[in-house]
Amino acid sequence: MLCLLGFTLLTTPSGVTAHEWPKESYPADVMAEGNMTLTDEPSFNITIQANFTAVVPTELTYGHYNASFKGEADVSNETIKFRGTLTVNESEFHVSFTVPNTDIPVSEEEGEEEEGYEASGELEITISQISAVPMEKTWVMISGYVDSYGGKPAFGWLKAHAKLGEWAKVYALFTPGGWTWGSEDPLYKGNANITVEGNLTLTCISKSFNVTIDANFTARVPEEIESGNYIASYGELAYVTADAVRFRGELSLDDEEFFVDFSIPNEYPDLPIGEYCKASGELAVIITRLPATHFEFTLYMVRLVNASLVALNYSGNDFYISGLWDVYNVTWAYSDEDNFNMTVKPVTVSGAGEFNVTNDWKDFTLDITGIELVSGKVSFLCYRSFTIPPGDLNNDYIVDIFDLVHVAKRYGTRPGIAEFDFDLDFNDDFEIDVYDLTTIGANLGEEY
Repeated sequence: MLCLLGFTLLTTPSGVTAHEWPKESYPADVMAEGNMTLTDEPSFNITIQANFTAVVPTELTYGHYNASFKGEADVSNETIKFRGTLTVNESEFHVSFTVPNTDIPVSEEEGEEEEGYEASGELEITISQISAVPMEKTWVMISGYVDSYGGKPAFGWLKAHAKLGEWAKVYALFTPGGWTWGSEDPLYKGNANITVEGNLTLTCISKSFNVTIDANFTARVPEEIESGNYIASYGELAYVTADAVRFRGELSLDDEEFFVDFSIPNEYPDLPIGEYCKASGELAVIITRLPATHFEFTLYMVRLVNASLVALNYSGNDFYISGLWDVYNVTWAYSDEDNFNMTVKPVTVSGAGEFNVTNDWKDFTLDITGIELVSGKVSFLCYRSFTIPPGDLNNDYIVDIFDLVHVAKRYGTRPGIAEFDFDLDFNDDFEIDVYDLTTIGANLGEEY
């Protein structure tokens, strides 16, 4: 870090103003111990132990020194704030630091803070290199499935994505009572009864077989196809098991096609078990359309509106998010192929709630005002944490000369000056100064 001090930026990119770095001093950490005398009516002798940052003359290298302090102190009920000059041999530098107030009473009549103490004393100080504080970033991504709502079965999914200490997003979608996938589910049940009879040819690898078809099932047929008798062709795959032959594919008739899924008993010992075969042929089809059936189903949509706390290992949880949540109830009322209504009603708007991940990142719960407890299992977890060294201002994953020039362009600026940037003021002293330059210098070459 110190090798950068005492040089002048002689060459700069076009449009960049060159600044000469101070040669007579440098920023350093200072640890001070000793005794101070605060002079007033009355006077007080107190013991000092403090750590602070100061700009130190270059002739004072890292090490231990005896120093004299002279300045003033502001005393409040809780703290004593010192401002003044430290003298080491023939060198002087300005310091400002705070220690707890455990010895000096404060008059309530004169307010919480009294000014006007003169302060002086002899201190032992240690000057050391400033340690730039790195920044740790952690991302968490979670996917899971909802299996319980209010202690009863439910079906749905959840996704959570968070950057610790900064933001979080959580979404969930689930339906109470679970979900039964299959032909008996009202949403997928067909709108017609289908009877098929005839013969199909199954071509399995190098051999062909003729099978007799006689099956009855439901399917969803286009509205253009009315009830009646038809001749249809089938030219899709069939899968052979020990007990059955299953046909899944398109049935074609009168320039219309619709999907069918049906099985027949396997009464053919020569068919290859566990094989897919190409099925083709024509079938006699009887279609009986079913009356429209009214059907409704409900689900809940949940989203995190504003996160107040995002934390790891919080209060017994592996991962924890608290904040404000929106919950909506969505209902579909379905009557036929093209006739349905959707109704969305708010259940909770900006309600308080928590997202908890427990049991070694295996289980999760959503506990939100206005709804019952939602719980489920984590199916996917991505956890990434790494340290970003101070000074990568252009986000190219390395602290380099470009970051140094970026700070140098704004050297000496303060709030109110156009070029001042709070993101470059690493020690929050409201000035882009030598400390901020050396923070970059201390991390030059650091990658992440």
